[in-house]
Parts: sequence; C-alpha cells; structure tokens
Amino acid sequence: MSQFEKLKNSDYLTFKFDVSVVANQTDLPPLSKNELEYAQTLQSSERLQLFLLSHSLLHSILEKEFKIKSANLLRLETGQWILKDTPLHFSISHSESKIFLGISAYPIGVDVQRTVQNLPPQIAKKLFHMNEISFLEKQPENHFTSLFSLKEAYGKALGTGLTNVKEIDLSKYLKPKFKFLSFYEESCEVCLEKSGEYVYSVCVLRK
Repeated sequence: MSQFEKLKNSDYLTFKFDVSVVANQTDLPPLSKNELEYAQTLQSSERLQLFLLSHSLLHSILEKEFKIKSANLLRLETGQWILKDTPLHFSISHSESKIFLGISAYPIGVDVQRTVQNLPPQIAKKLFHMNEISFLEKQPENHFTSLFSLKEAYGKALGTGLTNVKEIDLSKYLKPKFKFLSFYEESCEVCLEKSGEYVYSVCVLRK
C-alpha cells in the first residue's frame, strides 16, 4: 500500500517539530521559486527563519512520504499556500519553538499555540461566539488558548482564516478539564491535544 493510499484511509497525517532540534539540519530540500520570492518580503528575521524551516520540512516530508520532489507551491491572495499539480492539501503552524504540519487528501487546517493564562477581552469579543465567551467566563481552568487554536485550525481548513469563525459555536464540545478532544462540526472532523505548554489542533474538511 502506497503512502497516499494510507493517507486516504486515515484522512490526514500530522508532524510535530521542535525548532531547536531541526534548525541545524543540513539535508533539507530547497524551496520553490514562489516560496523564495515570498521569503524576501518578510521583514522579521524570526518569521523568515520559521518560514524557511517549516517549508523545508514540508518539502522533506513530501519527498520522503509521497515521493514528490521539487513540489510547486503557490500562495493565493488570501495568504493561503497550496500544492499545485497534486491532490494533496497541507497546513503549517508555528508558535515560538514548535512547528506543526498537516497533510491530507482533504482541505486541512492545523494550529499550535502556547498556552495563554489570561483571556484577552478584545480578542474574545472579535473571534468568539457569545456562548463560547460565556463558557470561558464560567470555567476555573482557562480554555482560551484551546478555543482560539480550534478556531484557527477551523478557519484554515475552510480557507477563510479567522474571517466568519465568530458565528461557529464550539463551546458545546469543550469540557471543564480535558487533554484531548475529538468531534465533528458539520463536515469538519476536529481534534485537539494538549501537550505540555502547547495546544495542537487539527481540522479536516470532508466535502
């Protein structure tokens, strides 16, 4: 069975990386022309490093797992990157020292966030459904980061980013205390895992 057939059976593959571990790898493949041109527009050295590293890791996975060499990536006007000439979808997220990458036969969104202890009211009002805000205010354990990460992954899978995710109420799936969540919201399979100081979320959109 090929890796792509395995992927079709499991719907998606995810990969977690620690920047300090992979930053010095010398065997990572080069990026595409479109990626290198975009990299030149990045002003922050930190953003540039994370972009180059995460996309090099993507190319390495595509080459090793799917035998796709010199993958052609295109950045859309929405800011979303897509793989041309292949049925695969991918999503990349990074937070401080962590990189999280997902590949799927379906549209996929992934997100990693370092846990934030306090709930920023301005962000909550902008991104969260009123039921979600009510849930967060009543919980002794702060779930802001978990909910924010779920919204990020959901928006990436839809291809809209955080636009219009406010009206999607995910509070009904949250629990007072949890380490892992898995549920369906309409046509999306959504999973969340807490690991140390970080939260990892995945959303796979089955059309």
